[in-house]
Amino acid sequence: MFNALVLAGTKEKGPLEIAENVDNKALIMLDNRLMIDYIV
Repeated sequence: MFNALVLAGTKEKGPLEIAENVDNKALIMLDNRLMIDYIV
């Protein structure tokens, strides 16, 4: 699941779109660091 999050984490996609694509989990880029936010 983590790999799917990283692959989905592109700057073209927003958190909500990513959340829909990777099983209600959102991945957000902050200053080139991966910030994983779990939406329960």
